[in-house]
Amino acid sequence: MDRFPEEIWHLIFELACSEDGGAAGCALSLVSKDVYRVSYPVQLHSVTLTTSKELVAFTLMLSSNQMRLCNLCVRYLSVTAHACGNDRPTRDSTLRDIFRRLLVIVGQSLHTLRVYTIQKPRFSNIIELHELPRLRELYIETDKIEFEITDFLPSLRHLRISHFMNIFQMGRILSSPTLFPELRWVECLVQDHSHKNIKDLAGILGFSLADLDGQADHAIARQIPAANKIQKITYQWQGYHPHTAEDLIQLDLCRIRKLQELAGGRFEMVDRSGPETRPRVLRSVRSCWPDDSI
Repeated sequence: MDRFPEEIWHLIFELACSEDGGAAGCALSLVSKDVYRVSYPVQLHSVTLTTSKELVAFTLMLSSNQMRLCNLCVRYLSVTAHACGNDRPTRDSTLRDIFRRLLVIVGQSLHTLRVYTIQKPRFSNIIELHELPRLRELYIETDKIEFEITDFLPSLRHLRISHFMNIFQMGRILSSPTLFPELRWVECLVQDHSHKNIKDLAGILGFSLADLDGQADHAIARQIPAANKIQKITYQWQGYHPHTAEDLIQLDLCRIRKLQELAGGRFEMVDRSGPETRPRVLRSVRSCWPDDSI
């Protein structure tokens, strides 16, 4: 430890603690007193909270040690929360308050946020984001969700949302060009593909069903204001709606191919409904992301 300045060790430890859920930080704290002391500011560089109890305990720990943790730098945060118990509405409200308090504490340094909500109750109001000036990647995974992101996220570049109730919600989220000025990549994962999703996706990109069916002379840019900056929209589904007829499925696939052609590489569809272990990408297009873009 004496052969290198502490600043060098700090950079090494910061790299070692990147996006591993906190395992490296925990291991470093057990090596020696010197390593513990030097690595302390970045031991919480990457944090994974897998239960509601861990979410509560970690937030309370930070709240009671804010002076000691004045140099705290949490850049990667993954939170899993689930509602349970008899008094479910009260429990939901408590978890939302705790989650909000946690983001207030770590929000200034946060680069990546992953939120997993499980169980069927409406636990969606936990998605309240405030004061996250450096947040670049936001992942929201849930089995059922209805929400709107109304907070200004100036640095957000990658938005990934699983199991949208419908694609129309994504259009509502993107309806304001000022909320996400740097947003470039949107991923949407749905459980069941429905016929209406194609119309909503086309509308987001500035096309109509007539454009996809070849009934329009040319494509007219009608997209919502924020969508013109989106470099890539990825749409994934895991199955078809049980009442979807086979002819509608084939029509949708043709329209998706046409939408990919009209969008010029800005749209990609991944079908995970088949028996193959690897997802099928229809007319896969070259990624619009340079190697160092995210």
